[in-house]
Amino acid sequence: LIQTQQIERGFIGDIGSGLGAERCRYKGGVMTMESKQNNAANRLHRILSAAKGLSGGNTYQQLGNAFGLSDQRDAVDFLERLIAAARTIDVIETLIKKIPSADPNLYLRGFDRLKQGLAAAASNQDFNGWKTAYLPTEQLERIEFCAHLIEQHYPEDELPADELKNVNEEVSALYESVIASGLDPDLKLAILDLLDKIKNALHTYRMQGIQPLRDALVTATGAFILHHQQFEQAAANPEERSVVEKLYHLLEWLDKISAIASRAQPLFKQLLPYIPPLLVAAVDFVEKAKR
Repeated sequence: LIQTQQIERGFIGDIGSGLGAERCRYKGGVMTMESKQNNAANRLHRILSAAKGLSGGNTYQQLGNAFGLSDQRDAVDFLERLIAAARTIDVIETLIKKIPSADPNLYLRGFDRLKQGLAAAASNQDFNGWKTAYLPTEQLERIEFCAHLIEQHYPEDELPADELKNVNEEVSALYESVIASGLDPDLKLAILDLLDKIKNALHTYRMQGIQPLRDALVTATGAFILHHQQFEQAAANPEERSVVEKLYHLLEWLDKISAIASRAQPLFKQLLPYIPPLLVAAVDFVEKAKR
């Protein structure tokens, strides 16, 4: 499934309108997204298919290549990817079991064995032996069948690589701005923690998809409500308000692109009525200034 979605004023492809005047790309451009299916089974199949085509070496080297690690010697990063892969299998199992027409015994056969293989890969064993024991061709076929079925019931579109790169750059820049700011210490810590969650969601996107990013947006909304007094104080200070505005626009951008990927309604702006009036007023000021 390949489709093109373009976000412009009041329009977001198939998921409705009412998103205001901003365009999706944070720097003011229009995002035209050529998207392909990126549900949990698609992601797992893509990575394990890449591993299936490799040979020689050990599991750290070759699975590290399949995971896209820049440094296969980074054991911590490798183990995190193995854990993410195991969690992705859990997600696939949950989704398949939620589909009434699906026979879990048929679709999920061999998944327990595959999870055992991911655990075994942590011991850095011979890759060819590991592949023979845990990654037979029929296992990849079952994952592909799962991907096709999940696509029909729980579709998720892939975010463009350049969009992820832009988001990552903006998060890093905002992180430095927050550290250098004079924000209330508690508020500063809360924002930095939120940005860490977003960075981690971007880091694991290739395996875990859009859900960790949407979870971070939920956390962000809670942070706005929990720290409303500190946000109000920051909005009254021109220097600190600038940091808050950047955070708001970053979250709005993430809200839009994650909504497109999951074919859902945006989360963040819909919850704005629960954010205290002074902060909303500061946001409205920014909106008017952009017009």
